Amino acid sequence: MNIRTYIFTYDRPKMVKEVQVHLLKHGLNPIIIDDETEPSLDLPNVRTHMHRGKKGFWLSWHEVLKDCKNNPADMYLFTVDDFQNLDVKGIIRRHKKLTKKGAYVHNIINDGRNDKCWTTIRQIKLSNNLWRIGWTDCAFFCNREALDRIGYYMHSPQENWFNIRENISSGVGMMLTKRLNSARVPIYRPEYSLALHGDHESKMHGKHREQTKLISR
Repeated sequence: MNIRTYIFTYDRPKMVKEVQVHLLKHGLNPIIIDDETEPSLDLPNVRTHMHRGKKGFWLSWHEVLKDCKNNPADMYLFTVDDFQNLDVKGIIRRHKKLTKKGAYVHNIINDGRNDKCWTTIRQIKLSNNLWRIGWTDCAFFCNREALDRIGYYMHSPQENWFNIRENISSGVGMMLTKRLNSARVPIYRPEYSLALHGDHESKMHGKHREQTKLISR
């Protein structure tokens, strides 16, 4: 099976190396999308760009999606530097089962956000460890059909997006969610996370995450 893997990272050289080593042990050779960590990452397969932060995260996703378009694969895995010990075998099992039904997107972890996020879609429990939900958080795996349906691009958030409130997100998850729902791509999450995510400092939502923790279940 051809699996194309991406890790988004910024200023976590030790953690991203641990994720990379873990994936390499499972036969995956991830592409590391580095938001200008200093000093520069001394790791293979790193693509470093000037620091964009939260406001420029959409551009990093745009570049990754263009790369996906040019590199066909059976499955695409998008993860981050603080998702440790990914259950690669479990992810592959789920991919094989879900892709038989067509396009799909599956979030990697359950971090307790069981609300409807940017949608009005209610979650539905399908089995002991699988829920169908209406949103994605930018760390997920999917098949190529899902990306075909939404197109291989990302645009910037709406004008004044970052002025709506102090702790607003990058907008990428919201935009992906809306496009996936418009294209009728089912979105899932596990009951029990397929990676570990602790209560360490957030690089994108620092002060907000001190009060609102996102810890894998």
